Amino acid sequence: MQRVRALGYTDADLAAIADLHRSQPGRWARGTSRPSPDALSSIGAHILQEHPEQGPRVVLELCAAAGYPGVAEGLGVHLPLTGPAEAVTDPNTGLVWQMVQAVRARAADAGLSPEEQQKIVERALRTATEQADLWINTAQLNVLRAEMNKPPQNGLVAGSGHDAE
Repeated sequence: MQRVRALGYTDADLAAIADLHRSQPGRWARGTSRPSPDALSSIGAHILQEHPEQGPRVVLELCAAAGYPGVAEGLGVHLPLTGPAEAVTDPNTGLVWQMVQAVRARAADAGLSPEEQQKIVERALRTATEQADLWINTAQLNVLRAEMNKPPQNGLVAGSGHDAE
């Protein structure tokens, strides 16, 4: 969303383009919801029309961040894009697209149709997201466990009311 905002779009602009309530783009930016493929397609098409030089990279990043890289391809935006590497604001964007390209190449080598390749790529991205959620939940659980296993700071033995010796 940062790159979209850098092009001058407000939440109200994006909502109008996608025919949504004006609060919806703010929810996307906060991560409490994500745009639908139709909303992304409307916004992406508008950005591509209004910003032909910067638009493709912005649309790719927006669609990838929303979890729908196929929307960008549906709008005719394909990798590789040429241009300065510093135009990518998140260093993980390049890693994600490397993964997408590797999965797509394997699917093509297996003789799958472009439609099947896209389904495999989307499945791989969903699986990676689910795995990341599991890792995050495990990390949060480990933090809670560590907090529970810390000795009390007041010098008392937990639950005894007596000083620790």
